[in-house]
Amino acid sequence: AGMRRLGHYCIPLVADGKAIGVISIFLRTRCRRDPGRERFLLPIANAVAAIVKYKRTQMRLYRTNEILERVFSSTNFLIAYLDAECRYIRVNQAYADAEARSPDFFAGKNHFDLFPGREHRRIFADVIATGRPFAAYAKPFASAGRPGGQVTHRDWSLHPVTGVTGAVEGLVLLLVDVTKRTQAEEELRRTQTALGEARRLSDI
Repeated sequence: AGMRRLGHYCIPLVADGKAIGVISIFLRTRCRRDPGRERFLLPIANAVAAIVKYKRTQMRLYRTNEILERVFSSTNFLIAYLDAECRYIRVNQAYADAEARSPDFFAGKNHFDLFPGREHRRIFADVIATGRPFAAYAKPFASAGRPGGQVTHRDWSLHPVTGVTGAVEGLVLLLVDVTKRTQAEEELRRTQTALGEARRLSDI
């Protein structure tokens, strides 16, 4: 309700049961409290409160999207966003560079047309059906965009994106190239094996 004070009405802006601001209306002359005027002003205040809430939410979403866009574009992680039919919606620059392609090349293409594999189809289908994420480590990948299908090793994970009904509407594929680490570990294993053999021969 409004409050008269020296020709001044204060109407609170309320959204979700919380005051988020106030409308101050200054009148040219003193006036008595007018319930009719207050009934007229209250819906206006409610409408303004809804607009203020919407604008604040919009600004928060804008800032959040701006941060996510910076992370998406600048990270060295390979990121792809796919729909529930495993068609690419968007990939970041790192993902495209790893396949010697441009990001636009992937849009609309099915993941399994570029990377066929029965095991991967099963994993993708299981994540879509159950809504549970999947992760694997140092898995070999044959590149679709490099001569000879060069094999790289990547840690990768698949995360479902659900809608309001709980159904999976998309997938986020996240990969980290660990080829050099895998090669170093393999070299270390070969060296340790050679050293063990050398010790055995020395003992003999």
